[in-house]
Amino acid sequence: RGTRAIEKAIWSPDGKRIAYWILRADEIVIADIQGKAASKIKGDGVTPRIGNFSPSGSKVVYTKLFGDALFVHDCRTHKTTEICRMDGFVNTPSFSPDGKWIAFQFNETSPRKTAGRWDVYVVPASGGKPVCLTPGFDGHSIAPCWRPKPD
Repeated sequence: RGTRAIEKAIWSPDGKRIAYWILRADEIVIADIQGKAASKIKGDGVTPRIGNFSPSGSKVVYTKLFGDALFVHDCRTHKTTEICRMDGFVNTPSFSPDGKWIAFQFNETSPRKTAGRWDVYVVPASGGKPVCLTPGFDGHSIAPCWRPKPD
């Protein structure tokens, strides 16, 4: 089965939980830092890749390795919702500071290749039609991030 490794650990906004995905285990683990509780998001045969927590810390956005869809997992109800599906490779999802949007990168070519064009898209966090923010950009748009919410 090969070596398992913990990848991309992220903290919840309140600092009370940590989430990480386990390579070759097909799961994301969301753990209480006190060691009292842990929940898992199973990848159904495909390794899920974590994005980040929502600003409230109640949800986690993720995609699947070489996947074509975005998912939001509710940490309270343990329900997962598919937010959007696209014809290509979806990667690096991130909630906006107000929790209303999710930004991500998208590539229409084969996900296992680095060739092709990467664009930045946004989609409502509740689901809907993704909108390209970088149409006609001559280059690669990688790992979108949000500006912190002003005080």
